[in-house]
Amino acid sequence: MKSTVVFFVIVLGVVLALEHPNIEVREDSTNSRCIWTFATDVPPSGCPVTFPATGMADVISDHIEEAVGDLDTMVEEQQLRSIRDGNNALKQQLERQHMTNDMNSLQGQIDEMTSDSTRMEEHITGMQGKMVTLMAQVKQDRRISR
Repeated sequence: MKSTVVFFVIVLGVVLALEHPNIEVREDSTNSRCIWTFATDVPPSGCPVTFPATGMADVISDHIEEAVGDLDTMVEEQQLRSIRDGNNALKQQLERQHMTNDMNSLQGQIDEMTSDSTRMEEHITGMQGKMVTLMAQVKQDRRISR
């Protein structure tokens, strides 16, 4: 009898050694505990109650992937923002250059008007001198003609 039991134990051990049974862990939501059953596939996440690290690893890796995706999006947005800022800076520089050119043009017109004004002032001063001379001659001619 002992040899028969030993034989069956050895045969069972050999069979289990050659073909491992998979154990599925599923969570019983009513009692918040895990139920172990024989199944064909082992779930990759495990049971959060008995193996929280396995489930947390998946959650953490999902969060890491999401954070990397968000970081990539932020980098792309920053690159676009820096390009936009560069374009805005270039536009402002061009506007500043146009304003400088306009100011230089206006300054040139002001300088030209100032020189015209100076010439006119000199001309008026010369005319006033001639008028004074003419008035003096008219007064002298009136005295002579009386």
